[in-house]
Amino acid sequence: MESLRSEINDGLEEFRLEYSNDLGQSFASATSGFKEDDAARNLKVLVNAVDHELQDIQKRGEEDHPLWGVQGVCLL
Repeated sequence: MESLRSEINDGLEEFRLEYSNDLGQSFASATSGFKEDDAARNLKVLVNAVDHELQDIQKRGEEDHPLWGVQGVCLL
C-alpha cells in the first residue's frame, strides 16, 4: 500500500511541476502543500486547482493561452 501511495504522489508531483508554468502562480500555490502520507487528498487538491485555473482562463478570455479550450484533466 505504501508503494502505491508513493507512486501516486510521485505522479501528482510530476504533473504539478510540468504544468505549473501554464497553470500559473495560484495553481502552484494551491498545490504546494502536498502531504506525503495523503495521496487521496493530494489528488483532490490537484484536480480542484486545475479545474479552477482552467475556468479562470476561459473567464478571462485568454484565447492565446496554451490551455485555452481545455475542459479538464484525464487521469490514467
